[in-house]
Amino acid sequence: MDKRMYYHSRCIPFESLRMDTSMAQQCYENMLTRTLTDECLPKLKDYGIEIVELRCVWAEIEREKGIFDLSRVKNDIKILKENGIGVGIFPWFQYPPAWVKDITMLKCAVHGIENTVMSLWDEKTLEAYDRLYGMLKRELGNDIDFIYAGIYGDYGEVCTVDENHHYHFMSKENHNCLWCGDELARRDYKNHLQNKYGTIENLNEAWGTAVGSFDDELITIEGNVTMKLDFSRWYANALLEFTDKVCAIIRKHFPDVRIGLPIGQPDEHLEAQTIKSQSAKIAAKHNMYARWTGLIYRGSFARNHILTRRVSTAAKFYGARFGIEAALILNKETAFDAIYETASNNATLLHNDPGNIIRAEEIYNQFKAMDIEAPFTSDLAVFYPVEAEQCKMLDINAFYEEMGFFRKRRDYEIADSYMIKDGYLKTVKKLLLAKNTIITKDTLSDIEDFIKDGGICYVVEGFEPTVLETGEKVTVGEKIEGYDFFGEEKEVFYTDHGSYITEYVPHEGRINHIDKRDGGLLL
Repeated sequence: MDKRMYYHSRCIPFESLRMDTSMAQQCYENMLTRTLTDECLPKLKDYGIEIVELRCVWAEIEREKGIFDLSRVKNDIKILKENGIGVGIFPWFQYPPAWVKDITMLKCAVHGIENTVMSLWDEKTLEAYDRLYGMLKRELGNDIDFIYAGIYGDYGEVCTVDENHHYHFMSKENHNCLWCGDELARRDYKNHLQNKYGTIENLNEAWGTAVGSFDDELITIEGNVTMKLDFSRWYANALLEFTDKVCAIIRKHFPDVRIGLPIGQPDEHLEAQTIKSQSAKIAAKHNMYARWTGLIYRGSFARNHILTRRVSTAAKFYGARFGIEAALILNKETAFDAIYETASNNATLLHNDPGNIIRAEEIYNQFKAMDIEAPFTSDLAVFYPVEAEQCKMLDINAFYEEMGFFRKRRDYEIADSYMIKDGYLKTVKKLLLAKNTIITKDTLSDIEDFIKDGGICYVVEGFEPTVLETGEKVTVGEKIEGYDFFGEEKEVFYTDHGSYITEYVPHEGRINHIDKRDGGLLL
């Protein structure tokens, strides 16, 4: 295991931002446009920043076909090298220049609006990525110390377009919806359904519809559960397959460079088109960091824990290194949350903005040499009902709040149906199905096998799980009266790392590493 903690920051060119948007103003407030100035660089060096991320956007570097202008990037690289800081490049190749006319653009399936992001269903998108990463290797390869794998969506992460439009190259029509309305996407879904059902009669029987042909409008999230599952699984898997191919392209051109796979979106609602555990699996396959974006989302450690642990558990299970990016905007009160999330989830990469670091300088300076000694460990996992979330049958915010309430009693790992199918339950002894959990029939069968093999499954009496496909309540596992079964609620958090415990006392702003061998404090 890589025990060393790496500290990263980033720089965003001022000229790329639409300053009339609130997000651009937050970027400016967090000093992202001033990273390479004398105001910031000495502070970053003192903190121990190893890498500064620079953006490389296709729409900005090839305004004329075949003519690349990397002058801004090269000048920024020069400044970093003169200051002894490594170079990270985050290519945003999903945004093409205006002269690109032969690649299909994303289109909203609901509103028919076209986007400035290329369709992941067009093979020419991957061809463009291959050409551009090859160019990057030729032009900057000897200067690059770290690559943030630019995949898709607003921010190059493993998710699709959301409601952001604070860069000039982003569409002002961006909104949170189903970006699968282009002709190629529709054709892919049609082929997917034909391969699964064979005949339109079989599809109608499964969907409870009277569709006349596979050429009819089939992209919808309305209808019965089978319909919803068919669409949500196809939609998410399309992005995962695309992500795998992009990662392979990047590794082909940069076989020896350290790479992080940015995993975004706090939730996994259908429109996000993301399944975080499977993004971590892809990161492991290509020897990349699974870098979770969104640390300290909404400012509550207990509530946020499920979001971070969701990715870190998958990274540990699949064998990927884990990294964290701190969210806009952290202050002194939330700085300790960021440090504890990093330590308790065994991240070996903490990506933080200049404003965050300078704003809480006295706190961050206490952890300039923080190393991670051992993985977090728990014999209990909480089930994450991703299918129910994507089928819009789950109040995900209520689920997060409940898990935040539970975290005040006990630490836990997180498993979804994909991880369970890959054998995750062999790594834990206990599984909690939180109140009113919704599970698929396949997952229920896997949990029943887990119990037969000696595992313990807890369900809260009166709040038994429901089967997604049938809506039936099921009797499974050992009934408990409530979460008090696991202990009293407390405001001190513990994470077990085997040889030591990480303790966090939020109301005191204190983090301790307690050595189990002698009870002493390591920090």
